[in-house]
Amino acid sequence: MDHRFSSAPLKYGTNNIRSINSIVLIILLVLSSCSINGSFRWNAVRVKKAENLGLNKSGVIILSSIVEKETNLKSEKGKVARVYLNRLEKNMPLQSDQTLRYAIGDTSGKRLLNSNLNIDSPFNTYKFKGLPPSPICKPSRETILLVLNCKKHPYLYFCPSPELDGGFVYATTYKEHTANVKRYSEALNKMNIK
Repeated sequence: MDHRFSSAPLKYGTNNIRSINSIVLIILLVLSSCSINGSFRWNAVRVKKAENLGLNKSGVIILSSIVEKETNLKSEKGKVARVYLNRLEKNMPLQSDQTLRYAIGDTSGKRLLNSNLNIDSPFNTYKFKGLPPSPICKPSRETILLVLNCKKHPYLYFCPSPELDGGFVYATTYKEHTANVKRYSEALNKMNIK
């Protein structure tokens, strides 16, 4: 059973409390003057940009949280966001490693296993289509703005660069993506990274 969705009532002094961070973020998103990180505020222009992406305000924050966890590189955030938007438009699962890590409570950064793909959690975006039910972290103002202003491109896949420089390589087809993943895995193996 996923600990984030326990049906047990809240009890003082127990561990049966649902993810407080998720609940707090959802409440904040309901407020129309929501401020994330104390510096991001919604206005009519930003709401319109969100709508043009096919998202509402909470969808932008959820997507931004995924992008925030995917990369620290400003140059990659918009491209990563657009990959996820392209996948949403095509009704494809997001297949985000970061949401899967969140679902299993993994903060180690180690390689995910195929067995992790079967976990029954709405944060498992390999198994369930669409955005997860809440953010997986608190996104920065910068990331939210990069998501709102991401440029169109045709890519549906990305994986870390085999150069291991923090960047990504992108692909439009699964065949291209598989070749990229193979090169990345080989680079990790050469460095004995598990």
